[in-house]
This record gives sequence, structure tokens and C-alpha cells, in this order.
Amino acid sequence: MRKITTGTVIIIVITILCFLYTRPTYEVIYYNEDIEESVLYLLENDLLVKVPVAVNDDIEEIFELMTTKANNLPTGVRTPLPYRLEIKTWENVDGSLLLELENFDYDNLNLVIESLTWTYLELDDINEITVIANGVMYEQTKDLGINKIVEASTILNSKIVTVFTQNKFVTPISYIVDMNVDEIDYIVKKTLKKDVEKIIENDDLLVYLNESLDNENNLSNLVLTLRNSFNYDNVKIFSNGELLYSIKI
Repeated sequence: MRKITTGTVIIIVITILCFLYTRPTYEVIYYNEDIEESVLYLLENDLLVKVPVAVNDDIEEIFELMTTKANNLPTGVRTPLPYRLEIKTWENVDGSLLLELENFDYDNLNLVIESLTWTYLELDDINEITVIANGVMYEQTKDLGINKIVEASTILNSKIVTVFTQNKFVTPISYIVDMNVDEIDYIVKKTLKKDVEKIIENDDLLVYLNESLDNENNLSNLVLTLRNSFNYDNVKIFSNGELLYSIKI
């Protein structure tokens, strides 16, 4: 039998220690029926998208998943939040969330605030959010938009229209448009690429297409946008007199 020298033992011990200390620091999250599903707004390419993730509806757990535990996020998306970003204090009073951050860097300020705003406003018990970063207070609602694109001739007389599209994830894009733009006409042209006639009856929206619909995905995007951006009780979409879609919102 060959003898194991002291030098060999030392090499083996060092190899084991190197393996232990170079393993990934993230923890694997397995499916657990006790864990709820929440929605996070994360980056896919350069746009914030709506990503369902298995995490409880807890302020700090969600924040950790977007910072120190970001390695656990689904493949293909990444967090816009810096790793070192921390919650200093937070409180939820009657649906108003106050979130004070520390170790905040001004890089990507708007992106970080949009991500936090839209993520936490997905929670049932939160209606508005105020973010305090480096002593500056930012009062936020979804009405202020996400993934903004300016199309208005002037910002001083403008409004925001948010269009939702579904690919792998739902992507909301907020267009800043002139105040006189008709919102329904605008989103129909963005989603269906067609002109329409519309009638509003007792908070019901009736949309009439004068042409045949050649893309079902575009129709889905229109319905998705109507459900998320407007407060009509019912929406009905017709094409050449035929009812294509009826939904109670």
C-alpha cells in the first residue's frame, strides 16, 4: 500500500477548502405550496417586464429577491436594483407604503423607482408608494408610467398612455402623448395597427373594427391594455359586425 505523505494530505485539504469557499453563494428555491406567487418588474433586455415569481407577499422578502438574492431570479431577466441597496425603514399605513432606502446610488434612479413602484403596487394591500432615497422623497403611482417613451410635442401639455404587450413576459410601455390625443384610438393603432370606431355606453366600451383582424396576438394585446389601463365595466370588440371579444373588467 502506498503511503500518503504529509504534503499530499495538505494538498487534499486545500483543494476541499477551495471547493467549499468558491461554491455559488445563492440558495436554490424549490417549489413550496406554502410560498405565494408575487409579481416583480425586472429587466428583460432594457425594458421592465412583469415576471411572476414564487415569493411571499412580504415587503422585505421581495426586496431581498431583487437585491442580495437576485441570483434566484428566473433565467432571462435581471434586477435593476444594485446589490448593496438596502431598506432602512418601511411602513404600510392604510395602503400607503413608505420605503426608505440606504446605500442608494443615483445611477438608473428612474429605473429603480419604477421597478419598486410597479412591483409593490401589485400587492393587494398597497395603493400608493413613497420612496425615500438619499433624503429625497419620491411619491409614486402607476399613473406616472413605466418604460417611458416621449411622443408629445411638449411635455408641458401631455399625458401618459400605457400599452401592454405579451411575449414571454408582459411588457408595459408608457407613451407620453399630447393632451388632445384620443386614448382609445391611440392604443388601438399601437396594438392592432388599424383605425376604429368606438361607442361608450354606461361605462361599457364598444370597439368596431372596419377591417378583418389578421393577428390574434394583436387582439390579445389590445384586450390586455384595456384591462390594465382603463376602468370600463365591459369591453366588446367587433370586426365587420361580428363580435370577436367580450370581457367584463
